[in-house]
Formats: sequence, structure tokens, C-alpha cells
Amino acid sequence: MALADACNLVDCTTASNFTVTKIAASKADTSKTNKVFDQLAAITPPSVDLTNVGSLGAGAGDVSTVITNVDVAPGQTAYFNLNVINSGLANDNYNLAYQIIGAGGSDLASASAFSPGVLPAGWSVSFHVNTTGTGACDASTLGAVVNNTGVIGPTATSTTANLCAVVTTPSGTSALSGMYRTYFRVLSTATLVSDIKLDSVTLSAINNLTLTPPGSGQIQPGGTILYPHTLANGGNTSCGADFTFNISNSQAANGWSYTLYFDTNGNGAVDSGEPVIGGGTNATDSFSYSLASALTAGSNVKLLVKVQAPSGATSGTVDAISITATAPAPSTCGTTTPIADNTTILAGQIRLIKTQALGTWSGTNCGAAPAAGSFASATLSQKPGECVWYKVVATNEGDASVTDVAINDATPAYTTYGGGGICTGGTASVAGVALSGAGAASTGSTGSVLCSTWGTVNPSETAQLLFSVRINP
Repeated sequence: MALADACNLVDCTTASNFTVTKIAASKADTSKTNKVFDQLAAITPPSVDLTNVGSLGAGAGDVSTVITNVDVAPGQTAYFNLNVINSGLANDNYNLAYQIIGAGGSDLASASAFSPGVLPAGWSVSFHVNTTGTGACDASTLGAVVNNTGVIGPTATSTTANLCAVVTTPSGTSALSGMYRTYFRVLSTATLVSDIKLDSVTLSAINNLTLTPPGSGQIQPGGTILYPHTLANGGNTSCGADFTFNISNSQAANGWSYTLYFDTNGNGAVDSGEPVIGGGTNATDSFSYSLASALTAGSNVKLLVKVQAPSGATSGTVDAISITATAPAPSTCGTTTPIADNTTILAGQIRLIKTQALGTWSGTNCGAAPAAGSFASATLSQKPGECVWYKVVATNEGDASVTDVAINDATPAYTTYGGGGICTGGTASVAGVALSGAGAASTGSTGSVLCSTWGTVNPSETAQLLFSVRINP
């Protein structure tokens, strides 16, 4: 009788005629003997075959060629029908395992390179009993989750195990497009025989090249304004490094000009040495520009558009700078939706700046306003029940006086008015602070907080609204 692991001790595919010699000897006279021979002509090694169909594949122990590829979009599920055939002569059972190699990766060099359970980030694999017995797999054919085939009889009994492998893919920019080599393995712990099946999942490309946000601003004649933009690859494939920018200037004929910069440090300002992509006074332009590296999935770069009005521009004139960005072939990322930077001429130009500072609840109100140096535009964190102070400053940056100026703000959601409302600045008295719909401003109210009205705000003068809110405890 052969040992269960006999073929691990010798090569059963080449060795043959295994002989056992038996000798019978007299106990009284050891010279009296008789010798006989028993011979096992061959041992059939255990074998298993893993395929996508019900017939034998390339054979046990190999890594078979790609048979099945499933195309899915990121976030969708791929189903594979797996048949396990015991091509040996004795009952056996097999553990199930998987490995997926990321897009652009190489095939396994050999079966010994298989690493069970290794997956790209966000992927998952499970094995299920196929409830149809032998049919194709989909969401409706999934039975119990299994990690072992259970006992399978030898080929002569015509029994197989039919399973469904379920591969779930991630969504978003991390789910890079391309082919993912998907390996499935069966392994007997008793005989150590195994087989590996190579299939593949191909994630389709999703293109989402965007240029944001559109800009809107006001300047005085001869003034300039800067608009920051973000060119982002929100798809799952690389856009390459080369881009074309198509730009139109609605007031080019009237002397308006623009300059498009690459904001290398992303700080929203034009710094010394930052590259100029293009610009001028033409009605339409097209510029090519190569980034230092490809705009890969999920990445972005910053751009700046500087618009300058002619000194003779009249109040009310609007200039529109329209921009699109294109990733030319061989990239498949396409062209962004056009955005426009709209700039309006105002002889008297009001610019609003809102800052905030932390305050402390006194038990009845938010107390005195913090020092002027405490106010900033940065994001702040505050506890429920405590206070935040807001300062809204309107500055006339134009060259003409502005009349009937009002500042209107509101208590944010989940807050109430905390007191301290003050209106200052300008050259005329201000009616005061009031809450819309609630009469005079009172602690604990919600609604609009406004200063109305300054009769005149001269060039370079400011008007200011100061007030506090308490975060709901």
C-alpha cells in the first residue's frame, strides 16, 4: 500500500516498478529460507485542475493562461465561475485562495510566487457555492461563503466542485483603470497538490478633468485682479503632462489684457519666477504647456489668471475671460467645461473682508470684543456654549465716493446672537444693529445682523460691522 505522501518522496511521474522483497526463514534452521517479490508497477500521483469551465485545463500545479476577463466600472463587482476537478484517484479537498496584482503589474513568475490574500487597496474577494451547480455566476447564484471545496471524488466518479468567485472593486480615483491580474488557487493540505488559475478584471477608464472655480470681481479703471483656479484630474487614469489652454477675452478690443500663470507653490499669489503660460490682448488665444510630471488620477495643479483693465474703462463694463483646458492625445482625459472670470468696472469699489476671533460666554452675553489683533480669516475651533466674534469691514477701494452703504450679515446655523453689535466708520451716522424680524438686536435671537446706512463712504474709507454669536450648547 502506497503512503499518502509517496509522491512527495519520489517523482511518481517517472519512477516505476516499486518492489518489496519478502523472505521467510526457519526459526530452527536459519539456513532454510524462501524469497518472494511483490511489485507495484506505478503510483498515480494526486492531481487537481482549476478551470472556468467543466473540462480539464492546463493541468495541476501550473499557472494557466488568461481564460476569462471581466470588464467593470470602478465600484462594480466581477463574478467568475470556478470548477475544481479532482483528477487523481482518491477523494480529496482543497483550500481556496486568491491574489490580485494591480494595474500595470507583471504576471507571477511561477506558482511558487503566489502570495495568498494579497490585494490592491480597496479590493475584496470571496468564494461562494454556485447555487446553479454548473451555470454562470452572478449576484443571484451566490450560495454560502466557503474557504474550502469540501470533499471531491476522483475524476472517474465525474464529481466536481462548482464555485463563484466574487471580486469587488473600489470606486474613486484610487481605482486606477487597466487590467488587474486575478489569480485563484486550490491547495490540498493532505497531498499538497495545487493548481492556480489566472483570470483578470479590467477597470474601465473614467475621465473627469475639471477647471474650477469661475471667478467674479470688481476693479477700478486701470486696476488689476487675480483669480485662482484648480486644474484637477478627478478620474481614474493619468492625463499625462501636456495641456492646451484655449482662452477668449470679451473686452480685448477695448484694451483689456490678461496673463495666465502656473502657481507652482499653490499659494494663490504670483511669486517671482512662477511660469507664465500665456496672455495678451487678443480676443482668442491657444497655449500649450507641459507640467513637470503627469497629472495622475486624484492630483491637481494650481493656476492664476491676472486681469487688467485699461485706465479709460467706464463704470459698469464687464470683461469675461473664458478658459478651457485640454489634455491632448494620447491622453483620454478630454477637455474641461469652460469657466469664465467676470470682472466689472466700478468707479467706487467696495471690497468686503470678514474675520473672526474666539470669545467667552459670560453667562448673559459674549462680553467685550477681543483685541483687534485676535481677528483672522483662518478656520477656528470653538466649543458649544462659547462665543465667536465676527468683524465685517467694507473698504472703498475705488476712486469715487460710494453712497447708501449697508452691511448685512446673519447668525450662522446652530448659533444665536451674543451681543456687542457695533457699526463704525464712514462719514455719516449709522442707524444701528438690528435683527431681521426681531426688532432691536437681543441676545439669544437669530436672523440677519445689519448696519444701515452710511450716507457716504469716501475713497479709502471703511465701514465696519462687529458682532458676536454663541454656539448652541
